[in-house]
Amino acid sequence: MEREMTREAECVLVFSCHDKFDVDETNFTEAILKELHERELTPLNYNLSGRENLDVDMLYRSTVGIVVVSNCLAHSGQSLDHLVTVMEYWKAKDLVIIPVYLKVTPSDIVLRGLLEVGFPEFQSSIQADRVQKCKAVLSELASMDGYQWTKG
Repeated sequence: MEREMTREAECVLVFSCHDKFDVDETNFTEAILKELHERELTPLNYNLSGRENLDVDMLYRSTVGIVVVSNCLAHSGQSLDHLVTVMEYWKAKDLVIIPVYLKVTPSDIVLRGLLEVGFPEFQSSIQADRVQKCKAVLSELASMDGYQWTKG
């Protein structure tokens, strides 16, 4: 029997890496989830680094996603791979993605090359087309209207 999936307009996916060593990132993600809940939205926490496979059911439940862009993202090949897949899925479905920058800026991504600075071994350890997809997704995120988090 095929399971029926319905899109839930009030759901918002929050994508992050959940770097357990970065207390600011953990607290920041938790604050976003809490704020969404207080605004009577259903926050869905999506850890990009703790997954073997993409959870398409979870992606389908929402039309909006918040992507926490941090140095942790560039340090995890698995997170970048999942982010590429998420962005491809969301572009195909014409959904809304809102980047929120934590301890990095859009110019860090474009000018410094977050991928090269944060995870240089990523470049030499994988295929060139995979690196290009990751760079393209990070550049696309940097070009979107987003928000910069400042402590305080």
